Amino acid sequence: MQIGTGITSVMVSIFVIIYLLSEKYKSIKEEKRIETIRNLENKRYKYVLNII
Repeated sequence: MQIGTGITSVMVSIFVIIYLLSEKYKSIKEEKRIETIRNLENKRYKYVLNII
């Protein structure tokens, strides 16, 4: 009985860690995406200004 609960608690903690890491990864990915969009917009504005 003791071994079973130990394994279960370890598995649960591993799942929690994986979940937290994936959430952090998602937020970092989202920030990068927003940054990329901003960079593209800035380049577009510079291009338009150069044409004018």
